Amino acid sequence: MHVFFQNGLAPLHMAAQGDHVDSARILLYHRAPVDDVTVDYLTPLHVAAHCGHVRVAKLLLDRNADPNARALNGFTPLHIACKKNRIKVCVLIFLPQNP
Repeated sequence: MHVFFQNGLAPLHMAAQGDHVDSARILLYHRAPVDDVTVDYLTPLHVAAHCGHVRVAKLLLDRNADPNARALNGFTPLHIACKKNRIKVCVLIFLPQNP
C-alpha cells in the first residue's frame, strides 16, 4: 500500500526533504520503495539532491536507489544537484563509492 500526503509526496520523500536520515532508515527497513515516484516522477533521491541532503542521499544510494531515474522533466538526481549547486551530492552520485 502506498501512502501519499496531499502535497503528493510519500513518507520517504518527506524524510528526504527534511534530512531525516533516521526516519528514512526506518521507512526503508519497513520496505518503503526506495524509488517510489510522485506524479512528476520524482524519487526520494531527486528530493534529497534538490535539498542538498547528503546523508539521506547516501542512505538511498546505499539501498540501491536509481541515480539515473528521470523525472517528468527528464532530469536525473545528478541534473538536479548540479542545477542547485549541491556539490557534495553531485560528488556522491557521480563518483563510484568504495566497497
